[in-house]
Amino acid sequence: LGLSWDPKANLPHLFLRGPARQAWQVDSTSSPDLAGWHSLLTVNLTDAGLEWLDSTAGSVSSRFYRLKSLQENPELETVDDFLLLDHEGKAHELFYPTNLQALAIFAAGDSVDQLADVLSTVKPIAQSYSTNGVQVWILVSDRSAERANVAAQVQAAGVDFPVLLDPEGLGIRALQMTRAGEVVVVQPPDFTVAYRGQLEISSAASGKHPYLDASLEGLVHNQPITFVRTPLTGRLLSAPIGETPSYSDDIAPIFRQHCAICHRPGDVAPFAMTSYDVVLGWAPLIKHALLIGEMPPWHVDPAYGHWSNNLALPAPAKSALLRWIDAGAPRGDGSDPLAELPLPPSFRVWPTELGPPDAVVTPGMQSVKLFGVEAYRYLPFQSPNPSNVWLRAAVILPSSAAIVHHYLVWTGTNIGSASPVGFSLYNDGLAVYVPGMKPYIYPSDSGFLLTKSNWLTFNLHYTPNGETTNDLPTLALWYHKTKPAKTYHNPGITNPFFSIPPGDPEFPVQTGMTLDHPIRVHRLNPHMHLRGKRMSFEVIYPSGAHEMLLSVPDYSFKWQTGYELAEPKTLPAGTRIVISGAFDNSPENVANPDPTATVFWGDQTTSEMFVGFIDYVD
Repeated sequence: LGLSWDPKANLPHLFLRGPARQAWQVDSTSSPDLAGWHSLLTVNLTDAGLEWLDSTAGSVSSRFYRLKSLQENPELETVDDFLLLDHEGKAHELFYPTNLQALAIFAAGDSVDQLADVLSTVKPIAQSYSTNGVQVWILVSDRSAERANVAAQVQAAGVDFPVLLDPEGLGIRALQMTRAGEVVVVQPPDFTVAYRGQLEISSAASGKHPYLDASLEGLVHNQPITFVRTPLTGRLLSAPIGETPSYSDDIAPIFRQHCAICHRPGDVAPFAMTSYDVVLGWAPLIKHALLIGEMPPWHVDPAYGHWSNNLALPAPAKSALLRWIDAGAPRGDGSDPLAELPLPPSFRVWPTELGPPDAVVTPGMQSVKLFGVEAYRYLPFQSPNPSNVWLRAAVILPSSAAIVHHYLVWTGTNIGSASPVGFSLYNDGLAVYVPGMKPYIYPSDSGFLLTKSNWLTFNLHYTPNGETTNDLPTLALWYHKTKPAKTYHNPGITNPFFSIPPGDPEFPVQTGMTLDHPIRVHRLNPHMHLRGKRMSFEVIYPSGAHEMLLSVPDYSFKWQTGYELAEPKTLPAGTRIVISGAFDNSPENVANPDPTATVFWGDQTTSEMFVGFIDYVD
């Protein structure tokens, strides 16, 4: 390590020499006291060595340096996965684009007022590398930022890369960012950190970023990267901080309230939250599920709609769980509420407010193989009512929830042939079961007409898990004593006429219908298969006004969620319902059964469906 003073720059000038392609760390301090040393930069030396001007020295009266050899093949820095929505409401997951050469992610800071300068600085970087497999993201961690404001700034700047809103600091936490203007270059497919440093943000940016450019050039051309870490000098981010929460007082109650509905013995979750020791063992996976929005299973864009069955974890609760896990998930003092208190009531029971059912129907015990794929089962049964009845509720439950993907029960014996007009994919459905959802009861002023001559079709979809081999589906029916004022319907609006090309990461599909009479909408349920990417329900009123009722930007076939409106929506005659979405048939979709296939409509999950179910009364 050599050192001189550069009179032109008025800064210390460091000369680094050593074995080529070996990693070294430069530390500095203003005092030779061993406790004062901190890491300044990390480098991989070349045959010619490296030189560096220490712009962080400032006006200090003294500066000391030391060079520390790292192991010959140091372990690469890793980051956590995360998922966020961008300025257009589209979902982006860090570990998804495995086909890229690099992802360059910039921290715009926790004030949206700084975004214009960040966009101006980053725009030429994105333009320089857009054709070289490099993608640029910007994180905005301002909790007060409004998507419309961010989108307007993006449009004004004329950029085409995503700006991700990170109000809870999930991306900041996952990438371990600490400063505004910090840039982290992540290298797929292992998603290790190739470079971390500071980007000087300015509306009059020069466009020259030597260390960042060198790292991106190295990745694009498969060359060694010399400067791996450079000093961070930006303003500290106000990332979520606070004392480590108490397991007994804070953490266990969150698990009981928000997770133990499914994470209980014999239910759909892979483990039961029955004690501290259990959640300690699963803590890393719990953190991962929180960061990518996999748990709790709630996939709506919060910008649209309010929902009576909302499972989303409140931001303070999510922050508390992440801080606790990052602190090592300490047990602390106090009781263990998970072990000592009874779990909250399960969703897999008949709704107590309905009383005993008037009739019970079962298609019989179902044998399910241990492994592999189970074909959809369509089992027809005669309805149990000796005369015409109006149903006030129909609930179907499994005996072995862990192997059930979903149940559907509809009238008639058809097995899902699509209507050419794209409406009423099936006869009206009267009951559905999906894991994690509370049984749905029809609106109190409505009912479902079940005639004595009706047949019922049980549609059963199982996902073998290597354990349970039998399941008994049971359908309970409750009758109105008199005809209700409204009739309940659950049709599906569909487009069955698509052909998804091989490898297409964003194949759009749309369908819709125009109402010929007014309806009152209560629930919306998007349905696609393993290539499903996103779906939205929008209405266009006769006046021409548009309203987004539901957007699911990160669709997951694992969860067939029905989203219940907190306030039912009345739609007048002449309203156009538009259902839009997209499929991802690319290799980056890890759930994709075959990215080389052209995909058409079909019942099996290896094919696709595009259905928007709407529960309404008229």
